[in-house]
Amino acid sequence: VLMNKDEYHKRLHTMLQDTTSYLPIENDPTKTLERKANSIIYSLCKSKTIDKITQTRLVSHKCVAPRIYALPKVHKKNDPQQLRPIVSTIDSPNYNLSKYLIELLKPCIDTEIFNTKNSFETKDSLKGITVPPTHKLISMDAVSLFTTIPISLILDVINKHWPQIQTRNPKLRYNQFNQILNFVLESNYLVYQSNYYKQVKGVPQGSPISPIIADLVLDHIFSTVLDKFKNKIIWIKKYVDDSALIVHEDSITPLLQEFNSFCSPHMSFTMEVEEHNSIPFLDIKIIKQQDGSIITDYYHKPTYSGRIINFQSHQPFNYKFNTAKNLLKRRLDLADPKFHNRIIEETKTVLLSNQYPIKLIKKIIYITINNNRNSNHSQNTSSMTQPARTNTTSVANSTTPKFA
Repeated sequence: VLMNKDEYHKRLHTMLQDTTSYLPIENDPTKTLERKANSIIYSLCKSKTIDKITQTRLVSHKCVAPRIYALPKVHKKNDPQQLRPIVSTIDSPNYNLSKYLIELLKPCIDTEIFNTKNSFETKDSLKGITVPPTHKLISMDAVSLFTTIPISLILDVINKHWPQIQTRNPKLRYNQFNQILNFVLESNYLVYQSNYYKQVKGVPQGSPISPIIADLVLDHIFSTVLDKFKNKIIWIKKYVDDSALIVHEDSITPLLQEFNSFCSPHMSFTMEVEEHNSIPFLDIKIIKQQDGSIITDYYHKPTYSGRIINFQSHQPFNYKFNTAKNLLKRRLDLADPKFHNRIIEETKTVLLSNQYPIKLIKKIIYITINNNRNSNHSQNTSSMTQPARTNTTSVANSTTPKFA
């Protein structure tokens, strides 16, 4: 993305003037926070909560202040130069303790019920679902999630998981855990053009602990809000701050209102209702057919550049060949067979624009289609002894796409 340098600094400086999120501080607090972090770690080792090896791994020396930079949100139609703040926290005073918190919080993440790992898991979860005429596909997005979560909500949500957290280290006491957690949440600061700022709300996008905290908080919000609509929602999946749902049309507006009132005025949510019976989610388009059954198509944002490893680059041939093959395979695997001809043509265009020879492209298409056909044949053969499944489409019976 090419952006005017003066405009970039002007927007970033304006963002840091928001005193509800950032407060200027006079001096560099790095050394003070480094000593405080190490003091916590030494006390954990002294009480035999952690061993010497873990202490050595966690103790920090020569810490540096986290630095902020920003990326334009080019996909935002109303303001494509709106910035997303990223804070690089590597080697900062709370970096190692943040990574230790990740180890402690892992059991909490494993129990989340709304999360999806990727597009393939999302596609699989839609098998056999029929959407009633009274329901709609919708997508929701948490606005500026990382920098808007109230610290009090984070503490409340995470402390409710204490029994699970303790399983990671039975020697860890509740007050010790809270000392670590409070330090990590209260020691978020940054430097920009030699000026220091304390982040007073949310967590920095760029800290290793932030995605897990955001996940836990959103899962708590979803569990609380959706409990009031449990008879109105037949499917839901969440990936970080994006979610897709199938909801009764009468509950769409009340659902958004309930989400926005949960922790107003700090956090807010936006919603998009299906257009042409479909919504995008991750890199698939979820499509509702006339009979209510669900199929998927490959999807990419309008800002997609189509850039991959150029064939004329000095990368090993295997890298380039596998990149092209996996690009096509992923698209075909995510899409219903009725879209395969179009996907093959679109992928061919992408490969040609990256200077892949047409002869090699045809070979890649031929290999990928045959591998998919053989894989589908094996799946169908192995399923002959299994009970028949409803609402599924057999890929093996579809017409082989053309690629010439």
